[in-house]
Amino acid sequence: MRIVALADLHGHLPVVPPCDLLIVAGDLCAADDHDVTEQERWLGATFAPWLAATPARHRVGLAGNHDLVAERRPDLLAALPWAYLCDSGVTVDGVDIWGSPWQTPWDDLAFNLDEPALSARWDEIPPGTSILVTHAPPHGLGDRVGSLRVGSPSLRRRVTEVAPALHVFGHAHEGHGVYHLGASLLVNVAVTDATYRPVNPPTVIELLDGRAAVAPPAVT
Repeated sequence: MRIVALADLHGHLPVVPPCDLLIVAGDLCAADDHDVTEQERWLGATFAPWLAATPARHRVGLAGNHDLVAERRPDLLAALPWAYLCDSGVTVDGVDIWGSPWQTPWDDLAFNLDEPALSARWDEIPPGTSILVTHAPPHGLGDRVGSLRVGSPSLRRRVTEVAPALHVFGHAHEGHGVYHLGASLLVNVAVTDATYRPVNPPTVIELLDGRAAVAPPAVT
């Protein structure tokens, strides 16, 4: 299975290469406009047509902390041309996928939870999950924002327990890159950098025989 994964679009819509599965791990909407009415308009008028036109056989996605509209109108996200994941799962070509949008508190934005409540959310991740998609990073892996670590310790614990082949996340833009935790491949797929510029292309990942690997960049 060829996977293309991205997060932290913040209004930027990159070119997606052909794939079997497109994963969008939250923060769809622009970072400088949290008006819910404007987010609703943009999702319908701009994001939905882009998503539908991506050359992916399947699409899954979730919301992030900047997507306030998703907390207030989850039906809008569910109506987009993808499988919308919010503490829920879907099976694609025999691969079990689970997604969750929560993170440790960050400003007065969406999907914030303190650590005890986060732990309960992560405990819902089913054993046997092959691909885990969260907006939040696990603590200590791709979670750096300046001098801070913003990842969830209990998410790291649960990833260790479940051992998915692939864990895709974003949120901490500066943590973009590839990490390992036991047998799991962890990838921070943030498209934008710390100043919200779109500097990283979508990440291409190959999933074969229960093992995941990031594909080398295309030669241009």
